[in-house]
Amino acid sequence: MKKPEAASGKDGFIKSLKDAKITTKREAAMFLAQVWHESGGLQYTKEIICQENVEQCKKAYPAEKEGKDTGKVYYGRGYIQLTWDYNYAAASKDLFGDDRLIKDPEQVGTDLELAWRTAAWFWGKNVHPDPGVQEGKFGASTKKINGGLECEPFKDNPDCTKEAFLKSRMRFQYYTTIMKAIGETGELDESGCYAKPTNTIEECEKIAKGGAAAPAASGAAPASSAAPASSAGPAATTAAK
Repeated sequence: MKKPEAASGKDGFIKSLKDAKITTKREAAMFLAQVWHESGGLQYTKEIICQENVEQCKKAYPAEKEGKDTGKVYYGRGYIQLTWDYNYAAASKDLFGDDRLIKDPEQVGTDLELAWRTAAWFWGKNVHPDPGVQEGKFGASTKKINGGLECEPFKDNPDCTKEAFLKSRMRFQYYTTIMKAIGETGELDESGCYAKPTNTIEECEKIAKGGAAAPAASGAAPASSAAPASSAGPAATTAAK
């Protein structure tokens, strides 16, 4: 699978902020963290598993509305992994006033400008208006993007042994790294997705591997000075997106 040119990242991100209705550094950092996670560090604009097993994705993303009779598969594409036929239809109507993305969903994964435009559209339409996001609760943005898998199962009991929970916390780690990079060093709010963790991300990862970890102080935020790993693949998608 061909990866997008890295040079398109900075310009595409900056141009997308207005369409995403983002006006603050904090929300811009949230957006970039989520896009970074979903696209594996801006490497992928197509859901990886669907390139390897399209039949599996036909079953995972059945078209039940606008794309029911097209024969197309509306799996994750673009920098925020737009999924489901109804989202492609809504994005197409808002961006172009027609149904071109229903007829040709593949272009969301091949046209890098469109990959950013659909990401900005989804954020502005679904994430930006959320009160929790506007209050700085990073988890609220995750809930809008992939809440069915990464938030709902852990709303009462964070579980470091579950991959979905680790993915959700990794999003926050990217956000922490980005905020540090732009000079924002205040306390960050991880809430809005899962119950308040008692372990740092590093401790959670150790527990997931079967190692012991001493409980962290309640609510301790993970510290990371490393850049987000570009080898991470796109996150799994759910009906929330």
